[in-house]
Amino acid sequence: MDIMALSDEMAELLASETVTLVYAADLDFRDGRVLAHTGTGQIVIDGQTYTGVGSLGNVSEVSEAAGADSPQSVRLTLSGWDSEVAKGTLEDRCRGREGRLMLVAIREDGTPVANILFAGVMDAADMSYAGNQGDNAISVTITDEMAAVYRRGTVVWSDANHRARHPGDRFFYAVAQMASRAIYWGNKKDAPSFKYTD
Repeated sequence: MDIMALSDEMAELLASETVTLVYAADLDFRDGRVLAHTGTGQIVIDGQTYTGVGSLGNVSEVSEAAGADSPQSVRLTLSGWDSEVAKGTLEDRCRGREGRLMLVAIREDGTPVANILFAGVMDAADMSYAGNQGDNAISVTITDEMAAVYRRGTVVWSDANHRARHPGDRFFYAVAQMASRAIYWGNKKDAPSFKYTD
């Protein structure tokens, strides 16, 4: 994750008497980038056109757990979606893809000054459906690299998986046979003979 300091140009605009501020998000979905901002209309930042979502867009505070090495994240939410937006979001898997959040100050002449506030990778999109209440929402969380350290892996405890990680080590060689093996506890009857296979 990169958290950037504000540029001198941004600091000067923030110190002015009136300034228009919006957040802009650059989300790299599988089927293309989503460029949106929390204002209305369109804004061109570094040659890219960002579409305004107005009050339908929401940006959470940056969350951080205790400890200097704990992961940070920010949650972006789009409310009021329809079925096509939901379908597209479900199909465009975003976990592990890049995401950036920028603070944009708009000068009186309409030109924007943008600074990156948060950059990292997206987690899976969450959807909430509120029926006829109209509070449908899609949320995407952008996390820093430390989140991958804390995420539990999907290790399969099998002989093949273990040998892929540790060539020549046959610690789990009997797992497959033991899963379906009959065990006669406290009985004089012997279990079927064990067959070692490679």
